[in-house]
Amino acid sequence: MILNLHLEHCHGSFMLPRHLFACESLKELELDFFYDLRLPSFVYFPNLMILTLSRVSFMDDNSVQQLLSSCPKLEELALLECQWDNVKAVHVSASMLENLEMSEFKADEDTKPDCQFMISGPRLKFFIYTGELINEYCISDAPSLVYADVDAYVGQIHMNSGRQRRAAYRAHKLLRELANVKDLHVSSRTLHVLTIAEELVPCLPLFHNLYHLEFNYGLVNFGCRVLLKILHNSPHLESIYFAARIFFSVRDGWRLDPVPPCFIQFLHAS
Repeated sequence: MILNLHLEHCHGSFMLPRHLFACESLKELELDFFYDLRLPSFVYFPNLMILTLSRVSFMDDNSVQQLLSSCPKLEELALLECQWDNVKAVHVSASMLENLEMSEFKADEDTKPDCQFMISGPRLKFFIYTGELINEYCISDAPSLVYADVDAYVGQIHMNSGRQRRAAYRAHKLLRELANVKDLHVSSRTLHVLTIAEELVPCLPLFHNLYHLEFNYGLVNFGCRVLLKILHNSPHLESIYFAARIFFSVRDGWRLDPVPPCFIQFLHAS
């Protein structure tokens, strides 16, 4: 059974029928509303494989963990623009989880940041993130992770330098935790955020397993220190794809020296 529930222009608290939370036939559940999601005391989805939560607000840490821990067969999880104001920490860990997508809503000055997401899973293969890094993401114990797509950007909440640097440090941390992926997609906006903390650029990780690198969303400056450092730290890179437009913004006399090893040995550009 598949259940998709979308409610527009509704605010407040909302509780689904109690019997739904013990439905054995439910395999895919999508909830999209601005309500606070209130859960009954017993929640168990024994056969749920796909869970998508959009714009949902949680009451506290326990309600999030209660829901996530009730899905032993969960393979795909999407947390899209959910409200985490009342939540301090979320542990996303499921033995069968393969796909995880997370996006943050557009923040404003009243947004309460700093919910910590701890992500792990022996079968996790795909990770997608979009947002302003108002929360912290920690990925560990994910040996099967092969694909990551990161679109981090500086929004309205980061107008002061302190918030910009916090986002930059979190972006660097996230990239370090994705260092073992084979296929990495990074937006031009992410490159900009990483550049804010220039002192961390030399500390970018070695992407020893990376064979495909893609840059997307907007304009990419090929003279960007972060981009060049990633290329130098990807010795086995076989292909690089610029879905975004490329431009050069460098001083006169700039040249690619030294040439990244992958340019000489393996790389096919497109």
